[in-house]
Amino acid sequence: MPLIFLDKISSTNDYLKDLLSKGLLQDNTFVVAADQTEGRGQMGNNWLAHKGSSISLSVYKKHLNLSLEDQFKIAMSVSLAVRQVLALFSEELSVKWPNDILIKGKKVGGILIENKIQGNLVTSSVIGIGLNILKFPMPELTQATALSEHSKVSIKLGHLIEILVIQLDKSLSEIDHLPYLSLKFRYENKLFGYGLLKTFQRPNKNSFQGTIRGITSNGALVIEDQAGLKEFFQFKEVKMIL
Repeated sequence: MPLIFLDKISSTNDYLKDLLSKGLLQDNTFVVAADQTEGRGQMGNNWLAHKGSSISLSVYKKHLNLSLEDQFKIAMSVSLAVRQVLALFSEELSVKWPNDILIKGKKVGGILIENKIQGNLVTSSVIGIGLNILKFPMPELTQATALSEHSKVSIKLGHLIEILVIQLDKSLSEIDHLPYLSLKFRYENKLFGYGLLKTFQRPNKNSFQGTIRGITSNGALVIEDQAGLKEFFQFKEVKMIL
């Protein structure tokens, strides 16, 4: 698998998409940037990276037979792979729907997935991952944290990147043939707030309380309100208030 290291780039996802547009991109190509100046998160949010303290990584993956209705397998597989690697250094790691990584309820990483779709198939993905590894000042991000704040062992960025790339390569190679229900079971087992009463907010800013009961076959979040009624939410239709 090709692995590209860059000193500075605006966006690792955009870098791979530019190579793809020029026909210069191989399957399973990874790019890691020491400094990313215009990283993006889900819902159009900026991702704040800090040189020498963060990991900014993207990977390009082709899919052989991944149906559009199964595209949430990508989010589940990648978030579980990232969580598995970080769990080597810390405890109390979870996945916040759809694919944020939390330690003790605070965000340590985020994932941005950009899919190419043809007909009813997802033909390829550019997957970006941003992780806060070593502690650095982020006073404006009260719900964020860094892996080093929760680790009892010293963390070397180079070693962590190596482990992360190996695990991601393995997990991505299994997506097309791994049963959805198998991933769903593992994902729900690590889902933050699963089975607990939490506060949520709709796009119109109205908030409500409910309990996460799992995800559907297409990745929608299932929330049961206090009256026992279940509602299904697609991406961007609801967010949990931490």
